[in-house]
Amino acid sequence: MHLAVFVGPPRAATDDSLPPVGALGLKLARGGYRLVHVALGDGLEPRFKGAIAGATDQDSLFVYVAGTMDLEQAQLRMRVDGESGPSFPLGTLGELVKASVSKDTLLVLEVAHVEPEADAVRASEYVQAAIDTFDARRHGFEMLVAAGAEGGSVAAGGSWPFTRLFDEAIDDPLTKDSSGMTSASRVCALLRANGTLADFVPSFAHVKSEKGFVLLPASERFSQIPLAADSGPASVPAPESTRATEPVVVASPAPPPARPSSI
Repeated sequence: MHLAVFVGPPRAATDDSLPPVGALGLKLARGGYRLVHVALGDGLEPRFKGAIAGATDQDSLFVYVAGTMDLEQAQLRMRVDGESGPSFPLGTLGELVKASVSKDTLLVLEVAHVEPEADAVRASEYVQAAIDTFDARRHGFEMLVAAGAEGGSVAAGGSWPFTRLFDEAIDDPLTKDSSGMTSASRVCALLRANGTLADFVPSFAHVKSEKGFVLLPASERFSQIPLAADSGPASVPAPESTRATEPVVVASPAPPPARPSSI
């Protein structure tokens, strides 16, 4: 079994566009994932803890976190209620993930910052802080993390460009191996090979796990075209396909957002 837990990203009440995690969630559901969406707001910690508790030692755990974050003394804090509202230490989520009993874990993080003068080097500090928060290498997690300015850019398609690129890439036949499985490493290799990361994401890193996380199982469509081997962590610059066996589950929403995100 597979469990996917989504945290964020926040959306404005006037934003009528399709949320990027909506499209991604549907693809994972077709691949057999149970989905849980944890809304930002009060009670984030117990709601997230309850969500990942659904993963047993026989399950693969996919954790997606996106939000606007502040970097203070090498620690990331996520804004959960707008610019003037309270923030939440990302390390709290990190400790809960480390305590999970899942057989393997993939972390996908998109960090938005509000530093107008920040360059790619500064963005890479956000990326490194995220990796340190989850201590991915020591705990054997696979991790994809990107950082850039809040709101993205017009060229990148607006907000959360990495999420959109990741969602598009997992449909590409080149991300499937000879048996038809889609792995996180092949998705990462494709994004690096076609240049889209360098164009739209100021800083990115891939932390590999020993076995490699299988995002989607084998499907009737597969590719035997090899991708270049992924070069490992770096920053720029410096199924059988089935319907979900269970309906989408939404964790108890935060009180009450102007427009809660949904999968």
